[in-house]
Amino acid sequence: MKKVILSTITVCLLMSLNACTETSTPKPKQQATNNTGWVEAARSSDGKYIYEFNIRSYSESKKYVSIISQTTNIKYSSTQVSLERQYISKRDCKRGVGRIITKSLDGKVLYKNDFVRNGSSIASGLGDALCYMYALNHR
Repeated sequence: MKKVILSTITVCLLMSLNACTETSTPKPKQQATNNTGWVEAARSSDGKYIYEFNIRSYSESKKYVSIISQTTNIKYSSTQVSLERQYISKRDCKRGVGRIITKSLDGKVLYKNDFVRNGSSIASGLGDALCYMYALNHR
């Protein structure tokens, strides 16, 4: 199982929030912020998989929150990048356990992964970051 490092501090900086109190996960080296909207949400402990959210793509429907994610897979001498949209129900965010639905940008369901708040899986790291953004928007 790969360990995950969350970048909630970077999410807070990009969203211009003063009070970020959630510190249950290790803080990575602070990243330089830029105007692209991309922020690291999780990374594998071996550094081969980097998951980023585009915070400008964050949206909510009646039941779900979603965001576009970019996965960078650094293998040997080549790098692969994929773009997808992550969905989590608001109910699952509030419970701290549930399922992340990953779709292609044209809406096709690609896969579903279980997550648990503060878990050590990649899905849990992505769930924590997306649910954290949801919580910040509903203070």
